[in-house]
Amino acid sequence: MHVNDFPPEILIHVFQQATGGSSLTIFISQVCRAWRGIALDSPLLWNDLRISSGSSLYKLDQLFARSRGLIVSVTVDCRAPATPLAHNWKLLKGVVAHRARIGALDFVAPQHVLSMLSRVVIGNQFPHLQRLHVVQAAAPRVRPEDEIVWRVPLWKMTFDSPHLRSLSIDAVIPTNHERFRFLRELRIKESGYFMHEIPVDHLLGLQTLSIAASPLPSLTGFPADSQLASFTLSDLRTIDNPRGTLTRLLETVRMPALQHLVVDGLSGYLWNELVRWLADAEYPALRSVALEAVQLSDMGKQHLHAFATVSALRLSRQFGDK
Repeated sequence: MHVNDFPPEILIHVFQQATGGSSLTIFISQVCRAWRGIALDSPLLWNDLRISSGSSLYKLDQLFARSRGLIVSVTVDCRAPATPLAHNWKLLKGVVAHRARIGALDFVAPQHVLSMLSRVVIGNQFPHLQRLHVVQAAAPRVRPEDEIVWRVPLWKMTFDSPHLRSLSIDAVIPTNHERFRFLRELRIKESGYFMHEIPVDHLLGLQTLSIAASPLPSLTGFPADSQLASFTLSDLRTIDNPRGTLTRLLETVRMPALQHLVVDGLSGYLWNELVRWLADAEYPALRSVALEAVQLSDMGKQHLHAFATVSALRLSRQFGDK
């Protein structure tokens, strides 16, 4: 078969952009002119763009041009400590300039770069953005004693994205809660008490909720016809008064559509609260449960009927526990 006859689906597997880790990387400059020409002329090869702090505006515009008008996924990594602030500012403005083409955005940066991003996006709508993942990365340390509160969520930003359906935030506080009305997936990690500010009626459409190392919302008044199908609670030991918040959550929230439940970081009394909750409530749709730091002997026989509909049950005890 002549090189020009290869379908784009095969070329996508041949030419891969650098993604780090163990992923295969093939540099287009190292292949023959025919293959290089096909790669540069195949928009599907350029629908997942990865941009770092050192990227030039010319390279940024070139990547978007090669995707030929497709809605693309963009990953921006601004963790390089030596990058001048002026360059990061220009780079962020360059990304926002292409906002009409971005369907998914992953953004990793220290707090001062996120602050710049919050100023850049104000007043700019992302019309096709459906998935947003923002991580406040820890700042580099100069000395061991410099490990201070870099991960305290100081940054606040408003994203105007009418089609946003999936939001993941790590050590970040979003402010435009009205956009939560349209979310189907919400993942939160180390993001403080901001969920207590969200009206319950803004979460009615959620199908997936994951909360890690963050205070649990009370969600008082959560509707009985909730569509929540997947619920994850992680690192509960890292929050203040986990028993009180978990108890309030379990007593006020009914999730008849719940299919997948994952809980880890439970101490003994929190485990008892959870098992009592599962035993007393009815979850006809529940199919899979994963409980970390728990073993079967921890459960009384009277509670086993809570898992009557479950087809996948995973229990594991943390290393070092008896």
